[in-house]
Amino acid sequence: MATCLLLTTSLKNAPIFLRGSTFRLLELRSGREGSLAVAERPDVGRAMFLDNHYMLGCSAGAPDMQRQAHLPLLLHSHPKRVCFIGLGTGITAAAALKHGAVESIAAIELCPLVAEASARHFSQFNQNLSLDPKTQVHVEDARTYIASAKSRFDLIVGDLFAPWRPGEARLCSLEQFTAAKEALRPGVSSANGCR
Repeated sequence: MATCLLLTTSLKNAPIFLRGSTFRLLELRSGREGSLAVAERPDVGRAMFLDNHYMLGCSAGAPDMQRQAHLPLLLHSHPKRVCFIGLGTGITAAAALKHGAVESIAAIELCPLVAEASARHFSQFNQNLSLDPKTQVHVEDARTYIASAKSRFDLIVGDLFAPWRPGEARLCSLEQFTAAKEALRPGVSSANGCR
């Protein structure tokens, strides 16, 4: 009986983002990866949500997100070429711009909606990361990108280790960590925690 009711009920008016009284919706877009909402609330600031349940980051969390970049960058003696797997709001990757030794930043993001929202709605929080000449945002599968980047980076930061979306669990696999190790430039010392 419930199945019959579901099949006869129109779902076209089902909410993609539960607006409620707690968030002010700034943008809502859908693509093949799901639905992306950018919304604001006083306690979290501006936030990005995927499929109405997974927060990809928020402006109020900027200090914590920046620390995810600062700590590995400070542990490396000369981090010239840096890669971030997962862009989200761009706040984590933007922290690398504050390190004078960093010459180039590659930010890899699977979802084009996320990359676009990062540039459009979070530029004031991510130092206009997408427009910085040191930065290249690559919209592609990080597994493929890292596997083809032999001896390219001094440091790789994975900023997405919550496997909520299809394919993300593979970023936590032995094969992915092996590919990341091979993407590090020769001579990166194991004493500084980078290998």
